[in-house]
Amino acid sequence: MKWKITISLLVFLGVSPLSVHAKELLTFSGSVDLTQNQFDIDVTWEDQSFIKAKGLKTVGKDYLLTLDIEHMKSPYFDLSSQIQSSLIFDKAGSAVSGELSSQYSLIDYKPTKELSGRFEIKGDRVYLTSLSFSHIAFNGFVEFMDPFAVDMLVEMDQLPLEDFLDFWTPHSKLDSSGVVGGEIKLAGTLDKLQMRGNLQVYDGHIENLLFDNIHLNAQGVYPLLQVAQTSVSKADGVSFMVDGPVDISDQLNFKKQIKALHISPLVTETATKKEWTIKRLHGTEMGSTELKYLLRKDISGSTVKEESALLGVEQKLEF
Repeated sequence: MKWKITISLLVFLGVSPLSVHAKELLTFSGSVDLTQNQFDIDVTWEDQSFIKAKGLKTVGKDYLLTLDIEHMKSPYFDLSSQIQSSLIFDKAGSAVSGELSSQYSLIDYKPTKELSGRFEIKGDRVYLTSLSFSHIAFNGFVEFMDPFAVDMLVEMDQLPLEDFLDFWTPHSKLDSSGVVGGEIKLAGTLDKLQMRGNLQVYDGHIENLLFDNIHLNAQGVYPLLQVAQTSVSKADGVSFMVDGPVDISDQLNFKKQIKALHISPLVTETATKKEWTIKRLHGTEMGSTELKYLLRKDISGSTVKEESALLGVEQKLEF
């Protein structure tokens, strides 16, 4: 005999402490078929976005899960996708692992790179192995029990700068373009999360700043980061260094914080010379041309005899 359980749940929210005005937020329904070893769960929000989840037992204790996501809205994007995952339980039942993949994925109604990668749930940790979606990949673990430890490497490849800035500063409304590549290392606990970023931003603009390249280095304990050894090459060839503190939680004053960063010349120093890069021009596919002010040192042993300055042009070939 087939045993089928159907569950339906309505969640309401009162918006006034004196009088209750119920508002339907979502509907939840599902069924479990024990004879066929499968289940179906549907969640529909008031804006008609929904998630349909299906699970089917395959071999032993293993399952195949499918998710149909339609226009799920977050503070950052609208997501639609069909996601499939395997669930493989170890013999002791102490861990579960699986692979994730997706198809027909849309972010803000536009096609994007599909989800792929592996995961394992063991103890109080979720381990991610080369789990990538859109332009971002994750490697590491997150604990889902207090103190919520994190050790994660987040890698970005051709991520639109607009999406990157909207994630960190959704209320700043910075006009921007360009693409971001590089990595962010996350370590510690959620209440004391250490961050270290090494990012490259290419061919774009932020407000009135037009640039060819930004090499960003920043680290600190969220939300207080220290920008250091960050170089900017403007579209007109002018290059400079940027450093200073940034509080990424203070989104209302984010533009003011950026303007307050310290700007200095791009200087390279060795035992024999100093170089100030005044302009860096990317004129050809073969390389770049740099206009530099050079201060040469005449050194005998440890004694500096004299210094001579000259203005030079350096051609760099890139392959």
